[in-house]
Amino acid sequence: MENDRTKKDRKKSGIYVDFLMLLTVLVLIAIGMVMQYSIQAFRGSEAETGIIAALGIQFIATILGLAVMIAVAFVPIAMYKKVDWIWYLIGFLPLFLLFTPLAKTENGATRWLNLFGVSVQVAEISKIAMMFFYATFLCKIKLDNIKGFLIALFTPAPMFLGVLLISNNLSSAIIIYGICVVMLCIACPKKSYVFGLIAIIVLAFFGLLGGILLFLDPQDWQDDFRILRVFAWADPESYSSGKGYQVMQALYAIGSGGLFGKGIGKSIQKLEYMPEAENDMIFAVLCEELGAFGGFVVLVLFAFMIFRFLNVVNHAKDLYSALLATGIMAHFSIQVVLNIAVATNLIPNTGVSLPFISDGGSAMVFLLIEVGLMMAIAREGTKRKS
Repeated sequence: MENDRTKKDRKKSGIYVDFLMLLTVLVLIAIGMVMQYSIQAFRGSEAETGIIAALGIQFIATILGLAVMIAVAFVPIAMYKKVDWIWYLIGFLPLFLLFTPLAKTENGATRWLNLFGVSVQVAEISKIAMMFFYATFLCKIKLDNIKGFLIALFTPAPMFLGVLLISNNLSSAIIIYGICVVMLCIACPKKSYVFGLIAIIVLAFFGLLGGILLFLDPQDWQDDFRILRVFAWADPESYSSGKGYQVMQALYAIGSGGLFGKGIGKSIQKLEYMPEAENDMIFAVLCEELGAFGGFVVLVLFAFMIFRFLNVVNHAKDLYSALLATGIMAHFSIQVVLNIAVATNLIPNTGVSLPFISDGGSAMVFLLIEVGLMMAIAREGTKRKS
């Protein structure tokens, strides 16, 4: 182990790295690769674009993401603050490109851009651009009065509506607004505003679910998949041949895994029984093959990573850095909670991927960029402390 003097010298030289954070991320990526191999190995025998193509894209995206992460880790955070409102425009630009020939449609949804043969989900760009903009915005606006608080609260609304209406991506729109709400709660000095906002959100969420279940007839909403997902969440067995099919298969997978699982590659539900096994329901496959113990280990790894993120927030050199780190921490936290809650049927299906574990090249690159930003904030905060 390094002695204290060596650590201090390394910190002062500007090459400080949070190795615990980095190691946790790399372990999660490794677990994700193993799970993707397990799922795609079966499909590799069924089609030419099976395991080799799927893991090849994921592997290349991971290597690219790690390279960009290292580069971002040494860029001064103040550089991002200078462009200010341009980030808001950067967040919107990919959405409007969905109306061009660059747009790519998959499973009936147009949410991707085909850039030089690579699919990029536009919402990923909107998420990170909104974090940069909103961190700067919160540093400038006065939040100690109700007017400033409400302006800040509704500022993300255009981005939310853009992602929702243009890309028809409710889950990403909710994540974007959720990130901003967490950043606002951290920045606001009036805790009464914060507690009031949290209470309203909780009441609105349960009120909406309760209102749908109590006052709407599912027969009248057969064309609205989001409403049907709420009914399927409340009674998945009654919708086991429709909207409840996916979550029922996920619950079968989790239950059949037992304590230590069936073993890598031995999942039954992944054999085309469970839709989106490599994406939204990857946690269910993981629990089937590695058991409750494996699922618990993954949860501990995510919890530890988020704890390290929180440590970065607490030691950030200034408010802007702290808010940007808060946004990144909120992004990871929200996606982890939503994905696992859906897989275990704690909330209605939202179609959210599990960071570093689910399939998705563009998502992997942007997640690693955010880790690079965290490392940069940690480095600058540590240098200031030294």
